[in-house]
Amino acid sequence: MPNYLFTYHGGKMPETPEEGQAEMAKWMAWFQGIGEAVVDGGNPVLQSYTVSDSGVVDNGGANPVSGYSIISAASVEAACDIAKGCPMVENGSGTVEVTEIHEMEIKGPFVGGFQFAVYYSFDVTHRESGKRMLLREMGLYDVKDDKIVREEFFYNAT
Repeated sequence: MPNYLFTYHGGKMPETPEEGQAEMAKWMAWFQGIGEAVVDGGNPVLQSYTVSDSGVVDNGGANPVSGYSIISAASVEAACDIAKGCPMVENGSGTVEVTEIHEMEIKGPFVGGFQFAVYYSFDVTHRESGKRMLLREMGLYDVKDDKIVREEFFYNAT
């Protein structure tokens, strides 16, 4: 079953400790309702910084992130249905961005003499066509004087 990144935008800071406890209880009840589909409950985040070719700004961008979670669901539609129950969505103070997470695996390095190899596997989707594919490659690296002096990549044929 695929995993989905829930990126939270907005929300509001509680004004009293009692309001904070009530809000936390809503989040805990939502997560309990999701059950074992919660892969990583995530965390709230602090001030975000936007890095671009023109520099760094600390305003969080057009739609600052307030937190994240990782949820397992059968489809993006099912993940969106789960997100609709988020306390921020229900009270209108925020939104949840739902994005499927692709798998990535890196194994190694496998060392032999003055060479080493690294295995890469990436589950990717071509944005324009929507075609999903598994890319696998082996990187072979030559080392001399503690520096990589040559790299060669071997790809799967599928």
